[in-house]
Amino acid sequence: MNDVYVSGYVTGNPVLKVERENIPHLLFYINIPHKTKSGKIHHEMYTVNVWHNTALRASEKLHNGQYVMLHGHLTQRPVRAGDMAYMLTELTAKDFISSYRSNSGAEAPAENAAASETAAEAAPQTEP
Repeated sequence: MNDVYVSGYVTGNPVLKVERENIPHLLFYINIPHKTKSGKIHHEMYTVNVWHNTALRASEKLHNGQYVMLHGHLTQRPVRAGDMAYMLTELTAKDFISSYRSNSGAEAPAENAAASETAAEAAPQTEP
């Protein structure tokens, strides 16, 4: 069963696009901090895809730096970068719970915001 629950901080501004056949698609990144065995904070970044009415609802609620809890499943898609090819793991969210908790009001680093805009312009994701 591929059913995951994650929580973290929205990084960059979510981008709402309309895919083929007028299907709403929201794309954003989530930063998931956790402590390692040695006690250091480690940050993992994942691309999040949200589809249909959930995408419309999430686009009205989510913003940069906001803490959010997501329920969904993991997906993978092939990515090429120059001569290298690899599989990118992403999260497709079925539902979300937004929170007023924020990442100390800090803005996302500029490179993350730029990555969000670049990924939003990439070829449309196929809906799972």
